[in-house]
Amino acid sequence: STASGYYRWTISSDLMNELSVRASEIMSPRERIAFLDNMIALLNAGTLGGNELMQAIASFSQDKHPRVISSAIGALSIVEETFIDSSNRHLFSQFVQQTLKPSLERFGIQPSENEDENITLLRPSLIGWLGDEGKDKTLLNIADKNFREYLKSPDKLHPSLVGVTISL
Repeated sequence: STASGYYRWTISSDLMNELSVRASEIMSPRERIAFLDNMIALLNAGTLGGNELMQAIASFSQDKHPRVISSAIGALSIVEETFIDSSNRHLFSQFVQQTLKPSLERFGIQPSENEDENITLLRPSLIGWLGDEGKDKTLLNIADKNFREYLKSPDKLHPSLVGVTISL
């Protein structure tokens, strides 16, 4: 379909899950992003359960393409707004760590020279989510250390990390 145009579709839960798991093999990055957008629309319409969306987020957060991971983070935001309260916040924190930490580990906490700009743009979201919602203590300690160093010497912190460092 190349994910052009505006349309929504639905299939069985089993097939939806299978497509989520195999998405990187059978869909382009643009189609994977559209797939997640469609799942969010189905959730909003009441025809898809939150568990199905969370399964897709878990799959898509491991994608190799930064824009797909960014869409998974957007879907994670919908899950948080819709389903998360004080009774399940700790479980959500665990889910955030399980789904996003591998991507941050793969891309690194610090930008590398000549890296894809999509990775540079994604990294602050990964760090922010893992720090704020994931309550990752190691990452929070790194952000605290970076913030203290930033106050002494602002040019030592990569510009893409300033905002997330200050917010954490």
